[in-house]
Amino acid sequence: MSGKSRTFLGVLYPDSESYDCAVVLERLSCVFQEWAYILHDSDSDENGELKKAHIHWVGRLENATSLLAIADSKHLGVNPNSIEYCKNFKFAVRYLIHKDSPDKFQYQRDSIKSNFDVLPFFRDKDDEVASVRKIRAYLMESHCTSTEQLMDWCLDNGCWSEFRRSFAIWSCVMREIKEDL
Repeated sequence: MSGKSRTFLGVLYPDSESYDCAVVLERLSCVFQEWAYILHDSDSDENGELKKAHIHWVGRLENATSLLAIADSKHLGVNPNSIEYCKNFKFAVRYLIHKDSPDKFQYQRDSIKSNFDVLPFFRDKDDEVASVRKIRAYLMESHCTSTEQLMDWCLDNGCWSEFRRSFAIWSCVMREIKEDL
């Protein structure tokens, strides 16, 4: 358990006798700059039996810290065996709903409690391509030449991320539309 990391993950049990789960969840918000957790109450084992309810959590710090320091009573106050260094924060956030594990129960994204926007962690390339196609179709059909109008449309139609990331391209397309009018 030597070393340090900025990202951690763990499992909590609401019925634990060694810690108060509600207190630990509250401490997550004090310890980590970014944190997210979800209750898994519909997981089943290899025999199809319902597993004991548990909470998966992930947290990210500004500065690297040891696992023992995070587990310590001054921080979370849990057994160090219930915490791991998180090797891939994006994958850990996606695991909260079993996004990449179709054989497991699929939890709803809105069941995640977090202090940051988790939506970008669940966007797939197909979603990005679909958003780009939607923006392009809107521009071609509406002959939009106003950045403000396009921005409002993207916000209203779930395309903000692609608008923001590709703003230079959309500006060029609107300029070409304006020239063709």
